[in-house]
This record gives sequence, structure tokens and C-alpha cells, in this order.
Amino acid sequence: MSRTPLLLLPGWGMPSSVWKPLLPELEHSFELLFLDWCGIDDLPGFQRHVLSVINRNSLERFSLMGWSLGSLAALQVAAMYPSLVENLILFGATSQFVLDEEASQPAGWPKRIVERMKRQLPKDRTQTLNAFYRSMFSDEEKLKGLDQIFINRMHEDQPYSDDELVAGLDYLTEASAKKDLNMIQSRVLLIHGEADQICPPEASRIIAGGVTGPVHLEVLANTGHIPFFTQPRQCLSVIKEVVKL
Repeated sequence: MSRTPLLLLPGWGMPSSVWKPLLPELEHSFELLFLDWCGIDDLPGFQRHVLSVINRNSLERFSLMGWSLGSLAALQVAAMYPSLVENLILFGATSQFVLDEEASQPAGWPKRIVERMKRQLPKDRTQTLNAFYRSMFSDEEKLKGLDQIFINRMHEDQPYSDDELVAGLDYLTEASAKKDLNMIQSRVLLIHGEADQICPPEASRIIAGGVTGPVHLEVLANTGHIPFFTQPRQCLSVIKEVVKL
């Protein structure tokens, strides 16, 4: 029996190697296709890049795994091609990263913070990235030193230019899948850290309430924005149960 193709879409400024904690188990059930966001310099480039991988591999039925920025791109593709996407597995997901000021509960970042990151990147790239990396971890995870372990790994494998990082921030500022959620028919699994300060859990609840297919939301206690790094066993257990691996 052939394995189902699974496209893995990482977050902002993250290499495809970020998925490493999940790979040994996922490889048993999926044909893994890795993406990064290199070479993208405009908003449509993110969707275009995902679609190019789909077309290049002649995929007729596939699943998407997205994290943060990658979750937003995955939602957009799943809304465009509802009959093609079998499963959506999303971590720290958002259908609109920048805060909707009219929303009753906060589910994103204020635009001014993203704009400030864009200004700071050319001045001090390392400090800007490190501050973002640390914000991904809960206090409990930081006490375990997981933030520093992650930072060390990212400095060893950081493939993006400043222009590519700015393009990603522009995408996070402008892109939205909120109005298209009802087009998504895939089975949707949302895994979200309760202490996620980048994409609050309410962002996943919005997605869960908007899609039309079967959906499961798993909120992990004392967990930040990168649960598959800090809680890989728990994440894999939920994936196996919901996606029926």
C-alpha cells in the first residue's frame, strides 16, 4: 500500500529541519515532502510555492502539516482545493495572524509589533530572531532550557536572507483565510499550546468553528508555540489517534 503524500509547511524563518522530532514516526505512514520559504519575495509567493510542489509531484490526493505561518498557507490551499486535501494537521495555527481589533477575544499579534520586527531585522538580525524564538516557549519550557536548545539549533540551520524574512512578515501581516474556512472539507487536527503567546489558542478555536469537515482541537497545558518540539510524543499520540495512522 502506497503512503499518502504529506507536505510539511514550517513557520516563519524556520528551516524544514524543524520537523525532525516527528519524522521517524511520520515516515512510516506518509511520503514526506518538505517545503521551506526560500526565494519568496511577494505575498502570492507562499501559495504559489506550495502549489508548485503539488503540481511538480502530480499530487491528486494529499495531506498538509503546517505550523504557524505554514498553517495559514495550508488553510489557504485547503480552501482552494477542498477535494484534494485529505488531512490538515496544524500546530499553533492561525487563519489571520495580525490581530482583528473588532474580535471579542484576542487571536493574534498587533500589526505594530510585526512592523517593529521588520525595522529591527536589518539592524540586528540575531537579536530579533532570538527574541522571537524565546517568545515561542512557555515559562515551564524555558525552565527546562528548551528555548536555548532550540536557539542553538536554529543558528546552525538558518537558510533565510533578511529580504526573505521580511517577505514572511509581510505575508503574516496581510494574509487571511478566515473568510474561506467554510470551504475546507478536510479532516482537521489542531494542536495548540495553552501558553502560546504568538498565536493564542483562540486562533485555533476560530478555525475549529469555521471549517465544515471533522475537526479535533487538542490544547496542551504549559506548552508554548512549538508543541511538536517540546511535546513530540504527546503530539504524535494525538496524530495517530485522530488521523488513524
